[in-house]
Amino acid sequence: ELGTFSETIIRANQDTCASTSLYNAGGTGDSCTSHPTDGNEIVYELTVPAGQGVIVAVEPTGFDAAIWVTPSCDDRLGAQCIVGVDRASAGGREELSLINDGANPQTYYIVVDAFRGCGTFNLSISTPGECGNGVKEGSEQCDGSDFGTTSCSNFGFVDGTLGCSDECKLDFTNCNY
Repeated sequence: ELGTFSETIIRANQDTCASTSLYNAGGTGDSCTSHPTDGNEIVYELTVPAGQGVIVAVEPTGFDAAIWVTPSCDDRLGAQCIVGVDRASAGGREELSLINDGANPQTYYIVVDAFRGCGTFNLSISTPGECGNGVKEGSEQCDGSDFGTTSCSNFGFVDGTLGCSDECKLDFTNCNY
């Protein structure tokens, strides 16, 4: 149980290998992750205040992780899945947005699941950044001229100037090899 979201939550070194394998988002044939998730998982309970959104991100180590969200802990087959993602290959970061657009707080069950197998991962839950406010925050890569400590050289370029798109994504147009 993670409680009611109020600020960034980080759970480092979580391990699905000692957990259940009861949940499978592809179990009904209609998967919210586009793939079966019949490996081991950990389920987190989180209440999101009315009108608030969160970014849920998982960084797995050595296994193919998926994230999916349901309003019921009993939904072991993803039949009530609200949102899910499984785009990255083994060890790739997975991220999704969860928004409670209702008038009351809502409890969700976040399932960090595996395609097959198990492994360790870091889980973070944070507020979405406000793209366009000039401050790099949340899942933004940049915002206006705020790139954090990132520069062209961090990506193998010799020199140049990073740009930032209207969607707060890095633009390498003015970086040079």
